[in-house]
Amino acid sequence: MPTQSEALVERYMRAAGVAAVSIDGTGAIGLVDVVGLDRPRDQFWLCCPAGVHRQLHQKAIAGLSGPVAPTAAVGVVEATARAMRISLTPHEDIVERAGAAVLTVEQRMHDLQANGALKELNQRFKRERQEGSKVSYRNFMHAKRLELIEAIARS
Repeated sequence: MPTQSEALVERYMRAAGVAAVSIDGTGAIGLVDVVGLDRPRDQFWLCCPAGVHRQLHQKAIAGLSGPVAPTAAVGVVEATARAMRISLTPHEDIVERAGAAVLTVEQRMHDLQANGALKELNQRFKRERQEGSKVSYRNFMHAKRLELIEAIARS
């Protein structure tokens, strides 16, 4: 079961529409349609916007004349991306950005609490409970954090 922070990181990456071209330990080039927090240890992911990753994958594979070493495969993908004007970001950097977005969400929640604006959310929670909602306060607040992380990812 992922922690709350891990769930927020995952949601950020899905909302941002991050996909990847993967290179495994044999030099095989593959696709990752939805990038998440975890990646197989034997793979290197070069992330880009979802959609263009498929075109990049196809053109990179077409540029290979046979099996290549993993470092050569990375070079082919990077060169193909440059030719296609596609920006690539290593998976680790995407995870770092998502983590920074989570910190931003936590700071915003802290600020809401500090300036009294959390009172409105608490009142909404109470209204929903009176209307029959079975959602716990923790899950209610987590849903609000998810909404914030999605807004940050799409901005």
